[in-house]
Amino acid sequence: MSAVLLTAATAQASGLVLDVMTYNVRWDGLDTGRNAWENRRPVVIDLLKTYSPDVCGLQEPSAAQTRDLDQGLRDYHYYMGDHARDETIPILYKATRFTLVDAGSFWLVDQSDLSGGTRRCVWVRLEEKSSGRAFYAYNCHLDHRAPDSRLQSAQVMIRTIAARGHPDPFVITGDFNEREQGKAIHFLSGERDLVDSRERYPDIIPVDTFRFLHAPGENQGTGHGFKGGKNGGRIDYVWASEGARILESQVITYNQDGFYPSDHFPVLTRLEF
Repeated sequence: MSAVLLTAATAQASGLVLDVMTYNVRWDGLDTGRNAWENRRPVVIDLLKTYSPDVCGLQEPSAAQTRDLDQGLRDYHYYMGDHARDETIPILYKATRFTLVDAGSFWLVDQSDLSGGTRRCVWVRLEEKSSGRAFYAYNCHLDHRAPDSRLQSAQVMIRTIAARGHPDPFVITGDFNEREQGKAIHFLSGERDLVDSRERYPDIIPVDTFRFLHAPGENQGTGHGFKGGKNGGRIDYVWASEGARILESQVITYNQDGFYPSDHFPVLTRLEF
């Protein structure tokens, strides 16, 4: 992300300016050898220090990985919910700038439907210490096997966000395991006719921050299998509530001499509420 562009945009901003990142860091139980977590850990930490997001929704880290990152990122605190399993979905936030005033998690799928897995969404409400301005951050990792589960998750998310306790703006980060053509992404983008017409959904249409600034094109993928190419699927997203001013958004291809710290690229957006 261009420091020149961001500096200029920030100079003109008068609201709450946030750098928001989503990043699937890949579960530590999947790889040995070069891509083992012990080798990737310092590079992930360097990436986060380099880009210094105010808020970062992580996907897939084990509880041990989250603790590793917490130890390496002293300016950050994290929240990963009450139902953390082997794979967690923590939200990192700059404790030097924000106070955690509320937090929680909720199921994204009907637990009677085992095909939906155990997907949850973690959320925090953060308040800027210097101004008292607050916002919500939601983080999720949708099912990679079941399109219907992803659509249901999007529906639950919209209903839950609409029922949040305060009318503060919000961001959503996540590995949605779905390209833009998928039903869940279309639903989030406002195409509510994809579901039962008898159902009424809140009039909440979040903004896909990357697509807001960038027309569809090649080399916008976020999943790359440790190979570094950008021609894969764009499945990682940063969304923002309507009314946000989207200043910049970029797929981050950070690596160290061709070594990539995850099989996903993070996405970083700067926005203003």
